[in-house]
Amino acid sequence: MSAANPTKKFEDDAALGLFLSEAGHADILSAAFGTVPSGLRTCLARGGDRQHSRRHYQYLAALLAHPERDSIRTIVRRLDPVTPEKLPIVRALPHPLRDARLVSTLRSVDDARDLARFFRLLVGAGVQEVALKQSLSMIRTMADGVLSPKHRRR
Repeated sequence: MSAANPTKKFEDDAALGLFLSEAGHADILSAAFGTVPSGLRTCLARGGDRQHSRRHYQYLAALLAHPERDSIRTIVRRLDPVTPEKLPIVRALPHPLRDARLVSTLRSVDDARDLARFFRLLVGAGVQEVALKQSLSMIRTMADGVLSPKHRRR
């Protein structure tokens, strides 16, 4: 099971195998996580074509159970695929910038933090938040945006 401490324990691999062969998705997730956050199955379906680390699945479940889960769940459900690289980016962005297209464009948590600082500076200087968010959501690649490597200050 993916959870560090699965709620259902099995005597041996044979018992686990039997359970997995007979149980439905909801039962398997409940055995692994106990309470299954809303949206977890959808996110697992968008996990790509490779198995991820146990930590990824734990982090995904924790994000979906987070108090701000409505905005996080909405973004994560729209990501395709939901990868270990993208989840920390979602978490690093402030609520107004949590947009699946923007998350897909950003390459790293550092990019997300830079964008958040940029956003706060411009809004603080009087730029309308809604208009700025709309403009930023139009960025499709980092080459289109203000965060391309040649413009980034180190």
